[in-house]
Amino acid sequence: RAKTALDFSSGNTNYTQDQNEALFDEVISCNGINNQPYEEMITTLGFSYESFDLKDIDDAKVTILINNSIIPMESETLNHMRKEYPSTVYQYIRHNIDSYAKTMTDDLYSHSELIEVLSWDVSDEIKLKLLQFSSEPISIVGKGYSHDVILYILKNNLQKKDMDNLYITYDPQDDGIKEIILDHAEH
Repeated sequence: RAKTALDFSSGNTNYTQDQNEALFDEVISCNGINNQPYEEMITTLGFSYESFDLKDIDDAKVTILINNSIIPMESETLNHMRKEYPSTVYQYIRHNIDSYAKTMTDDLYSHSELIEVLSWDVSDEIKLKLLQFSSEPISIVGKGYSHDVILYILKNNLQKKDMDNLYITYDPQDDGIKEIILDHAEH
């Protein structure tokens, strides 16, 4: 770890664990601290939350908390982030994508979040797990989705208006996609 001006890691201060934790709690909600010293303080104090429900923290500081794994991914925190910090939700999800996929339930599912995640460079395993929660149509046209994701969407979330494009681009498609196209053409 690079030396920081504000290093509160163990051995660098005379504070007790309880004092460091109290300082951490005060710093987290302090919007008056510039971002660099804020990040130095919260990262060197070395604490994180099991769940997060604080309000009125600047979005830039919330992003620092996300990027330093101080805000965990769990269902109540995800709902809190959606409500209180909507501009940071995609960063929160991206930083915690594996936990997000494991945490997802029917009650937590968000179609707009799914569409966003489908555009990211994350594993098909994660995308396919999240797609299981969707019953809504999803367009594949011009999206650059992988073969497995396209097949899943065509089988389970076909957007009917995509069919014209699929008929036009039939020839270069592989056999699995051609089979789905033909099946829809017959109905």
